[in-house]
Amino acid sequence: GKSSSLEFIKEKLSEKGYNVIVVPEVATELMSAGITPQMGIKPFQRIIFEMQYFKEFLARKVAKYTENSVILYDRGFMDQMPYTTEADFDAACEEKNTDRAEIMDGYDCVIHLITAAIGTDLYSTETNQYRRETAQEAVEIDTQSRRAWEGHKNFNVVDNSTDFSGKLERVMSIIYDSMGIVA
Repeated sequence: GKSSSLEFIKEKLSEKGYNVIVVPEVATELMSAGITPQMGIKPFQRIIFEMQYFKEFLARKVAKYTENSVILYDRGFMDQMPYTTEADFDAACEEKNTDRAEIMDGYDCVIHLITAAIGTDLYSTETNQYRRETAQEAVEIDTQSRRAWEGHKNFNVVDNSTDFSGKLERVMSIIYDSMGIVA
């Protein structure tokens, strides 16, 4: 539901007069280009880190030149934590002269959508041809990803207690509150 959510958010913010920049998920982009984890998980994760860093740098640069810009990330840096070791993640940060705290400070608001593998029977690998995780693996990755973002100044979790439409409404409420927008 992340991709559908991003389109919905983009539409709603555009209607409010915002220029919305969407940074797609790097891993899916790489795999669709034939660059897969089979090359080795460590080099694959390092490439993801490099691309994410560059794409976020470019998005922020573009946002500076356009009025009322909002950047939406399909996944942020910390979402890589479940796929690598802490030592490798920290080494990649060190190469860029940054650290976890500085990375998290680059996001004004983080919204974590709980995987459909928790509390629903909607989890599927059919919506993304590069998704390989079983439902149980998706639950583990979800948990690790949430832990990675803990400590962010504006970290929000949206669970599966409503249908998808309700989930989107809750997401928009968080975004509007965070941006000071009256719905």
